[in-house]
Amino acid sequence: TLRGFEIQSFLGPKTRNNTRSMRSLSLILLTAAPSAIVGFAPATGRRWSTAPAVASRGRAGLHAESATATPPAKPEKSALKGGLCVVSGFLEDSALSDQFVFDLLHKHEVFNSIVAVCPDPTSARKRLMSRSARYTGLLDVLDFKASGDSGVPDLEGVTAWLAFGADPSKVAEQAEAAKKAGVKHLVVVATGEGEVDFTAASKVLEGTSTAYTFIQTGALDAGKEGGGIVMEQCEGCSAGKGEAHLAVPAGATVVKEDAVRVAAEAFMLPPAKNKAFVLTSGDEMALKYLKSVRGQGYTRQQEVGFLMTGGYQEFAKNETAKAAAEEEKKALENKKLTPEEQAKWDAERDLEDKKMMDELKNEKAAQREAQMLKLAERECERAWLKQRYAKSAEPGAVSPDFGVVSKENYFEANLGLFLADCKERGEYIDGILVLQTEEDRERNRAIARAEAANAALEESRLRREAEKELDKKVEELRFEFEGETYVKFEAKNGQTILLDSDGVDIVGQWNEEEQKIEPYVDDLGILADLADVMEEE
Repeated sequence: TLRGFEIQSFLGPKTRNNTRSMRSLSLILLTAAPSAIVGFAPATGRRWSTAPAVASRGRAGLHAESATATPPAKPEKSALKGGLCVVSGFLEDSALSDQFVFDLLHKHEVFNSIVAVCPDPTSARKRLMSRSARYTGLLDVLDFKASGDSGVPDLEGVTAWLAFGADPSKVAEQAEAAKKAGVKHLVVVATGEGEVDFTAASKVLEGTSTAYTFIQTGALDAGKEGGGIVMEQCEGCSAGKGEAHLAVPAGATVVKEDAVRVAAEAFMLPPAKNKAFVLTSGDEMALKYLKSVRGQGYTRQQEVGFLMTGGYQEFAKNETAKAAAEEEKKALENKKLTPEEQAKWDAERDLEDKKMMDELKNEKAAQREAQMLKLAERECERAWLKQRYAKSAEPGAVSPDFGVVSKENYFEANLGLFLADCKERGEYIDGILVLQTEEDRERNRAIARAEAANAALEESRLRREAEKELDKKVEELRFEFEGETYVKFEAKNGQTILLDSDGVDIVGQWNEEEQKIEPYVDDLGILADLADVMEEE
């Protein structure tokens, strides 16, 4: 059937335009092959198909329905490509949608189907009918299934399984189930304090085709992801080696979204395979590490990868050593050294400075050599493309060869010539290596002369303005009385002091009420500050 009631509900109320749209859609559906009609069912918000492959709702063909809506396959990203991912441990609280984990898994563009195992599939489906889930296509690959009493979902035909919030004592049981079902990758996030021991679970999967990632956290906090977290690899719990030697501290917590991020990215990160980790919230050092990584432009997936390979521990070790060195340096600077100790310290410091400058110089030289070679290769390739079908050598060209078809032969014979030419004509302009002709250099020299002349004129103008301003200030301080010229200076205590016309010697103190000059007595110590104040004026 055409399921007209569903199509009409999708198009909206009956209007002239909607009726015409429905008529066009009916014609399209009628002309399609009856066994492969694909449309849209608004009642469920999912793709539907009348293809025979969808008739069976068995586990083996559970998601043939959503597979018909899958976009064209992209280059394979992992062994999980095109598989089915089962997610358990979410959608248990009716107040939460838990969409974050499904968004992350969908963004990998690896799984054709994602199944959420939850207590109430109907309620969960309603909570996940969000606008973003529709726009991103998440609803096209997402399905729901009721969880059983065993705690282990049906894993037949499952490629990947994410078990979140598991009991640490049940991880080995989950590993056994994944092994029997042939799951390709199992990610378990267990919550609980105390000793971390995944030895039994790792031994179950040792030597099998099932890769695993075991993560143990403390209590899960609400909030957004993106804070500082710490991951430590439990060496004794990986690949069945030895005994556990890590523990989740009492009271340790981690933001739930951070734990979800780590678990979802574990499917895509090679360092996560066949490893066990402890995940906790970090301190100020973890935040400092996070800022340093993000400052370098790495993605969230790369951040998690660095944490899994001990990036934080190495950073913390270096920062601690740096802080200790700074403390030692400060203590040494504050300590009164003997002349011999001071000379030794200065020599060591000069040696360190020289070593650092040499390293920077060598690094810069190596970078310039690499840039020069890259430029020479580019110029050589350009010349090779230009001369391939030439009948004669180009006048003034770096290489006299022409008509050489083989790129390898041309490079072997001429790359050295182009490298020498680049070293001769190459100049760094604003940090960029550029080839300069003689005309370019003459033009640059003319520009430099013009800029220098403009700078000199500007400096002269500023100097003249400063001199005018200074003369103006001096005239403001001029004071004439009975045919004599003085410099009148207002002291900080309100007294008016008169200096000679040169502004050097004190003549006396001016009495404004009696309009006369009186002898000046420095009973307030004003003369002690006079030199500094006059210098400012």
